Amino acid sequence: MSYTLMYKETGKDIMYKIWHCSNRPMIIFSHSDGGSIVFADKLFPIKRGTLCYIGAKKFHYTMPENPDSYVRSKIFCSNENFENTLKIMQSNFNNKFGHDNEVCAIVDEDKIEEVENLFDTLNEAINDDQYASAHYTSAFIKLLIYIDKYALRYTPSPKTFFSTAISYINSNLNDKITVDEIAEVCHMSKYYFCRRFKQIVGYTVMEYILNTRLANAKVLLTSTDLAISEISERCGFSGFSYFSRVFKENCGITPNEFRKRGVGLETHATNHREKNYAT
Repeated sequence: MSYTLMYKETGKDIMYKIWHCSNRPMIIFSHSDGGSIVFADKLFPIKRGTLCYIGAKKFHYTMPENPDSYVRSKIFCSNENFENTLKIMQSNFNNKFGHDNEVCAIVDEDKIEEVENLFDTLNEAINDDQYASAHYTSAFIKLLIYIDKYALRYTPSPKTFFSTAISYINSNLNDKITVDEIAEVCHMSKYYFCRRFKQIVGYTVMEYILNTRLANAKVLLTSTDLAISEISERCGFSGFSYFSRVFKENCGITPNEFRKRGVGLETHATNHREKNYAT
């Protein structure tokens, strides 16, 4: 099959709070309320009716407020099939739904059932080879239309202390960042800020910064021909040797080995250190 569907999975995602990506474009549909979908440079809310397109090799993690009762559907599409779908649309979708992009939308309450019906159709199509392709393409296009239509209707990063912290961190990843600076930007005491941040994310501010820098480095290692020393500098590490050591400590292999194994990102994205902070 050219796509994989996981419909109405309930419970804690195995990649909960862990940076990961897929080799294929994917769409997540949330049936639950509460929490966030986090990218290296964006933060989107998890709400009932959230549709999130995530491009291939785009690192992210989900952070539902109630992970044990979190309900979501996911569809993974082959790159070739997805590109053919965009050609059928003959629109500006190529710019919006590129491999490096993420687009989130929250559909209106009265449209949620229609979106769920599209996933029902996809679920039926995958079990019937005779009409899977036509039904898949039609339903998938309709999902993209919903995302395109409703993506413009809300602000993805509400001004909470957490979104303020994430925004500041992501805007200054190339520089040295201190917890005192972030707490000051958030107008909170350092102690209270650190405690609240860890309650939400599951690990400390500095651990989050390190994981985000590593996630960015992984993307550059597998999507560019930049020298590893330049990637180290772009991602805010103090030196090539330090970057190489930290990367191997967290990922189990060197940056160069990771680059060579780039085709296996979907399964290799979970690093040793991040596993310790999944709850």
